[in-house]
Amino acid sequence: MNHVLISLFVLFFSCGVARAQTSGTSSSPSSAPEPTRSWGPTTNGVHVNLSVNKLTYAVGEDVPLHIGLENVSATQPIYEEPFRPHGGFFDRNQPTSVSIAVLDADGPLTSESLLRIGGGPLLCPSPLSQGKPDFLEDSLRQRGLLPRKPGTYKITITWSPYTADVPTCDSNLLHAPQAKTPPPKPIFSIVSNPVYIEIETGPDSPKEPEFTAWENYFSLVDTSFGDKTALLDRATQLEWLRLRFTAGLTLTQIRAQTSGDGKFANWRVATSEELHRFFADFAGDFEGKSANPLIARKLQRLLGGPLETFSDPKTGWYRNSSFGFVGDPTVPEGDLLHYKGGYILEDSDIRVGTRIDLDSGKYTTPDHSDPSWGTFLVRGE
Repeated sequence: MNHVLISLFVLFFSCGVARAQTSGTSSSPSSAPEPTRSWGPTTNGVHVNLSVNKLTYAVGEDVPLHIGLENVSATQPIYEEPFRPHGGFFDRNQPTSVSIAVLDADGPLTSESLLRIGGGPLLCPSPLSQGKPDFLEDSLRQRGLLPRKPGTYKITITWSPYTADVPTCDSNLLHAPQAKTPPPKPIFSIVSNPVYIEIETGPDSPKEPEFTAWENYFSLVDTSFGDKTALLDRATQLEWLRLRFTAGLTLTQIRAQTSGDGKFANWRVATSEELHRFFADFAGDFEGKSANPLIARKLQRLLGGPLETFSDPKTGWYRNSSFGFVGDPTVPEGDLLHYKGGYILEDSDIRVGTRIDLDSGKYTTPDHSDPSWGTFLVRGE
């Protein structure tokens, strides 16, 4: 048994070293470049390619992705990962600098959380050699982005490469004080050529009902976070950023990033009154409330949710919900602050029900984060 374990360790180590020290080579025989590739625009001397095997798939069928990253003429070293030591057992076929966006008529799909297994000996990345692209294999199922209903979907790859931001890649960097080695950041981001695919279903498959009346009063708009990432209420001319982008961030972090050149520059926290009008316009109810599961489902989808999901396959029960803070906290009670917010809930249990309404809020601290809580940010008039 010990001999087997040692052999496996040597095998993994050899694969990790080969992938980390080699650029411009295919990660597997199946990922060899096709005869022709439509590369995206060249920016800062690099470009990205995306290709697929076919343009039509059945519901539930995986969509393999063939990705190419190339240093065409960059004047600085280009890396697929931060210029830091990393565990050799990471899946080098899915570098953290590469992200995948899949959009349908309602905007980008939400990726499920996937675990990347690390560990092993520490290795340093090697730069991409000019004119020698690196070809990667991925798929929508692996990334938790497989479409679940028929329609037309747009797929793009965003690559945010790194450069050598410190003199040397040394294991001591992992233990150095934060002030001496700030977290590495990508030097820029570029987008690949878009690929459009059709997801089809059989003629006898039931068609799920959709709430479409929202299109009479709202529009999806593009932001710096991507295509169709905000919902414009045409009555108020306010754009509402998807809750997905603020989920898991503390209120302190969000406030700090709404000024200057922060991540949320030009956005502000919505007020309770604005959220009431937003819900009322969407649900078609003066009180800003609804118990219609189709409306709740569509609103969560357009806001990048649900932020929290539960289900029981044995009974068929499910619950999808999203919560977002608004305004400023009221008078503190002890060490906690009471923040107002809005709640969207779709529950298959009729005793719990479905609802869209202004929630009384939650007690928390400005530095507490929760992946199921977001903050409603708006911009415009």
